[in-house]
Amino acid sequence: MYCHNINTGIDCSDNNSDNNSDNNVNLDMIIKDLYSISEIQENIKAILENDKSKLNKIQNIQQNISSMEDHSLVDIKEAKQYNISYQKMLFLGIAGIIMFSPIGGILPLIFL
Repeated sequence: MYCHNINTGIDCSDNNSDNNSDNNVNLDMIIKDLYSISEIQENIKAILENDKSKLNKIQNIQQNISSMEDHSLVDIKEAKQYNISYQKMLFLGIAGIIMFSPIGGILPLIFL
């Protein structure tokens, strides 16, 4: 910065060195701030990548749960079909035992 006033003849060369030191201090502060901003950006990037991996894990878990639910539904439907068959077989088995066992021969005498 040139600071010579033609009308007054005042030379500002002493002020110029002060301005240079102020500019250097300001530039150092700007450089430090830029490094801080860079660090902050790197930290944010790391956080976002960590969150992305967590979201991917959650998504995988949800897909696994959905798949397990589908398999469970099929298993429940099969179990329901077999349960009905077992109930019928159990009921008919008990009825057959009662009718064809010695107890089955005594029961009609009790109720008559």
